[in-house]
Amino acid sequence: MNRADGLLAQTPTVLPSCMPPRASHAASPVGILNGAGYEIWDPRVDPFIAQNYDPRNLSGKRACKADLQRTFGLREDPEVPLLGTVSRLVSQKGFDLLEGILDDLLRRGVQLVVLGSGDRKCQDFFQRAAQRDPARLGVRIAFEEALAHKIEAGADMFLMPSLYEPSGLNQLYSLKYGTIPIVRATGGLKDSVEEFDPRRDEATAFDSTGTMAQRFWRPWTALWRSSAKRNSGEP
Repeated sequence: MNRADGLLAQTPTVLPSCMPPRASHAASPVGILNGAGYEIWDPRVDPFIAQNYDPRNLSGKRACKADLQRTFGLREDPEVPLLGTVSRLVSQKGFDLLEGILDDLLRRGVQLVVLGSGDRKCQDFFQRAAQRDPARLGVRIAFEEALAHKIEAGADMFLMPSLYEPSGLNQLYSLKYGTIPIVRATGGLKDSVEEFDPRRDEATAFDSTGTMAQRFWRPWTALWRSSAKRNSGEP
């Protein structure tokens, strides 16, 4: 690396950790975010979701939410905050952070759907929690592409509390689908979403660092429109 003419990292935030101790500044380090396959991940044309939609017409997203609740056997309610996650179920993805707050979240009326597989401990945690409260928590230990699309389209918010994440893609899909990412400020998550500020209306996400349980019930309608519009190519 010390002899390279240039250094390229996945994201600007990750770049400093990739630099060798005595790297020459002449190496021109650059961090570039991942792109996303929007020809596949686009709610306007997605063939896997209950109804296509765009930022100008939200009725399709409401239909997708009802479809997702039915798919996981949750109580159908358009008003309840519905969180989703699609992930490897491992400690690196931050799911240990949920163990202390999940029951409290569900008691407050939040619903959560989980799709993924990974460590036995993490899988067992979610499956036991779903047995305790099947009306609010749906878990599928697998990976199914069609269901991943349904979650991005039907959830109100997407949970991505990774301890570290060099780049990440689901937060980008979520922005396209108007599904507000809830992330930790790390790596590509920090570089690709903008923290919610109630004084402005152009933010795209909640940064959950340190206060995840307390920040879920802020209104998300303005964030939905902002994130979906900014990732739709519309003016």
